[in-house]
Amino acid sequence: MAAADQSAHPDQFLDSMEAAMMSGALPGEAEGLEGNALTRVARTALAALQQREPGEAHIVMRAGENEDGKRRTAIAIANDDMPFLVDSVTNAISARGCAIHRLLHPILDLKRDASGALRDVAPADREILPEGCLRESLIYLEISVLPEDEREALEHELTEVLVDVRLAVADWREMLGRLEKAADSLGAARIPVPADDVSEAKAFLNWLADDNFTLLGFAAYRFGEALNDLGAQPQMEDGLGLLRDPDFELWRGAHGYERLPEALRAFMATPEPLLIAKANAVSRVHRSAYFDVVSVKRFDPQGEVCGEYRFVGLFTSAALSVSPDEAPIVRRKVETVRTRLGFDPSGHSGKALTHVLETFPRAELFLIPEDRLTEMARGMLSLLDRPRPKIFTRVDPFERFVSAVVFIPREIYTSVLREKIGDMLIEAFDARLARFDVELRAEGLARVQFYLGTTPGEVPDIAESELDNRLRGLVRGWDEELEAVVVDRFGEERGEKLVRAYGTAFSASYRDQFPAAQAAIDIERIEALSGDEDRDVHFYRRPGDEEHQLRIKIYRAGTIIPLSDMVPVLEAFGFKVIEEFPFDTDTGDRHGWIHDFLVHRADDALIDLPFLKQTAEGALRAVMVGAQENDAFNMLVTAVELSIEEVSWLRAYFRYLRQSVLSYGLMTVVEALGRNPVTTSALVKLFRARFDLDIEDRPAAIQQAREAVRKGLGGIEAIDEDRILRLYRDVIEATLRTTAFCSESKTLAFKLESAAIPGLPAPVPYREIWVYSPQVEGIHLRGGPIARGGLRWSDRRDDFRT
Repeated sequence: MAAADQSAHPDQFLDSMEAAMMSGALPGEAEGLEGNALTRVARTALAALQQREPGEAHIVMRAGENEDGKRRTAIAIANDDMPFLVDSVTNAISARGCAIHRLLHPILDLKRDASGALRDVAPADREILPEGCLRESLIYLEISVLPEDEREALEHELTEVLVDVRLAVADWREMLGRLEKAADSLGAARIPVPADDVSEAKAFLNWLADDNFTLLGFAAYRFGEALNDLGAQPQMEDGLGLLRDPDFELWRGAHGYERLPEALRAFMATPEPLLIAKANAVSRVHRSAYFDVVSVKRFDPQGEVCGEYRFVGLFTSAALSVSPDEAPIVRRKVETVRTRLGFDPSGHSGKALTHVLETFPRAELFLIPEDRLTEMARGMLSLLDRPRPKIFTRVDPFERFVSAVVFIPREIYTSVLREKIGDMLIEAFDARLARFDVELRAEGLARVQFYLGTTPGEVPDIAESELDNRLRGLVRGWDEELEAVVVDRFGEERGEKLVRAYGTAFSASYRDQFPAAQAAIDIERIEALSGDEDRDVHFYRRPGDEEHQLRIKIYRAGTIIPLSDMVPVLEAFGFKVIEEFPFDTDTGDRHGWIHDFLVHRADDALIDLPFLKQTAEGALRAVMVGAQENDAFNMLVTAVELSIEEVSWLRAYFRYLRQSVLSYGLMTVVEALGRNPVTTSALVKLFRARFDLDIEDRPAAIQQAREAVRKGLGGIEAIDEDRILRLYRDVIEATLRTTAFCSESKTLAFKLESAAIPGLPAPVPYREIWVYSPQVEGIHLRGGPIARGGLRWSDRRDDFRT
């Protein structure tokens, strides 16, 4: 809001305002607040107080530099004095990640004229309200400096928060009356609910009214046909507090009652008089916590369920700290558990059970069914005598939450481990982490309770034993986990030898980045290397990697691979290297290296990981060990999705054409092939159709491939690309034989009908035998069916055909 000018704060108010700001200031909040600093604060406060109507809040925000040179945003909020103001405001500010550096909250006695203009200000007299005065609240805060657009957004949010506070406070007494009426309604004689259940429910509602529940909203619903008709909508007849608005978003993504939830319909068919649940919307009043919801059945004069009285709020700290034996509803649950388990209350197990129930997450006791509480109490008892990792879960009846209580030995608990467990639960339930609470307990256990937001109807049914197995894998130390996975992977005898060799071989940096299960894979690949010249390759992604990203591990025994040797190889495959981490594993007898690369496609296109694992892993290894050449042709593995063998055919043909009729350089040819992947793939299929030994119906396969090549060539617009791909077609058609499909041959040889290749200079040979491998290439020119000699050799390195 626009700040009032200086004339709006007459000087006679400054002294009173300064005194009011200092009165009741908590330790540390008034530090450095004197002289000009105090005057500046008082003027900001007066700007908020200067003009205000009852029932409205006035907010002033000013950004500037304090006397100590630090930039801050000052916020002054004038409002009627009421509960929940400070905590609601600070929760909203903290939720935005803003640090609060100063907080002052004087209560003031003010005089205003009929227009709401300020006429006098003084610190509040706690004993009496002077005649003609209004008691108002002034909240002054200094927070981290905010840009103007963020200040506007924060002001809008604070305005909404203060409206919520006003609604809740204004209707509190009426909501309390509705709570008493709901309790009385359960005493009607015609209600078909067991007397003990009615008595306990009434006691619970009266207990809530006794400062154990902060009432924030109330609504009365009449269900009508909605109890039986899924399409019918319940009718809201009365609303107070936050629920004055029938569209108040109590359930995330749902406004009011669009239809009766299945869980609530099922509850209405039970004899239980009330239901306690958690909403998945967060309160902005008093505490930043998920709303607690108490639904009380509503009966018609005939004793039939006809609707619901809904109370929304937050259990107070007193309610969450009272003994479970003293809270209605909860006391019946714990008594049922004791009866079912049947332990002697004075014996060891009975006392242990009391401890379990007394220390059970208190908010959960209001929500958990008796059967599940019994199962969890039995499981928690076993943890007292034998502390170990364990998970207990409970699915909210509306399936909007999963509550997971996790126990971990206290000595190994860390925030990093907690985050890993949270990530595991998020993945297992396909959920989002809503909240967690941590308690380090005296019996040697840390207890973490996770609340996971879920989608109704889509909560996976996961056995707790499976979650326990996953938890044990996370909790186990890295060394223990390595031993377990290596023995499982290699067998006991060999596994134990490898654990002894590699147990201390991995660096701390490696352990931080990779789980022990990945180390077992790396050990297997390093052990499989045949010597210092051998290499292995592993393509993978880490959780959170994008689909255009790929990680490549390259393994070598002996010495490290220079980065200058590796980067050109990866770039030739069409990858852009982003980062590299080298890790070594020195066992004493064997020194291994793991080079971990993060790469993108050079064109930032998405990467098909399953395809690349099948083709490019072997291709990259073949290049590194010298079985295939390192040049730009390897880019066709990723750009056209060819195998390395298919790429080598195209490379061999290029080398021949470059010696004969082709004037284009290597990069021009590769780019032409890469920009026309459909035609390039069709050329490869034509080659296979003519020469692959496993082709059954060769004439049909050749005809189909020729047609695909013809269509592909018809769509090429660039003249150079058209000429290059037509030459490939012509030389493939002119090939009479090849060793490409002879498994024992490591060298490619092509017998060519020279007269069928357009553009060859005269004299045209009768036949040519073109030989290619990464180690040697050459040509045997034949003038007739019978010929002598071998490969033509020349000391002209790039031209030996002539």
